[in-house]
Amino acid sequence: MDKANASIKELSEVLEKLKADTTALNESYRATEKKLATLNAEYDQLNAYYKNQLTNSGKLNRDLAQQKDQLLAIQENLENTRKLNDSLSTSLAERERKVKELEQILANKDKAVKELKDRITNALLNFKENDLTVKVKNGKVYVSLAEQLLFGSGSIEVDSKGVMALQQLARAIKDQRDIQIMIEGHTDNVPISKKIAVHAG
Repeated sequence: MDKANASIKELSEVLEKLKADTTALNESYRATEKKLATLNAEYDQLNAYYKNQLTNSGKLNRDLAQQKDQLLAIQENLENTRKLNDSLSTSLAERERKVKELEQILANKDKAVKELKDRITNALLNFKENDLTVKVKNGKVYVSLAEQLLFGSGSIEVDSKGVMALQQLARAIKDQRDIQIMIEGHTDNVPISKKIAVHAG
């Protein structure tokens, strides 16, 4: 797959952490909203009381001054809470955007892997299930050829059916420029015959 993309496992871990952070941020946002509502109610109550006291001029001047100071303090607290609330809202929106972006990246990678598997599977339909298998593991497509399709024991010649399978596989993926291909093989402990060894040399 594209080298620029992180592995699906790494992206999934980042996504889960981002979702957890977003959940915590949502809880903090709701708590701030509740505090903001409480402060607004206190502000309205004190403001009404303050106006009522002003109507009765000459009464409780000292209490009025104290109430005014409390009102100013609540106003300041209210403004700070609003700023915090705005900041949390912005941060929450950014995290949600990142979550969606990562989810889209993962969805695109899953789609690309599935399409590649389907393309390879369809290209190799004429082979028996025990001759070769196509499967997806950890975001990668694995094509396994049975040993009877490759080299015979003590031989360097690929079986004709194996050649056909490799050719059909090559045609299926030749246009996939953004994939990485790794080939693994295993051999037995039977030595190559002298005649074949000389010919190969």
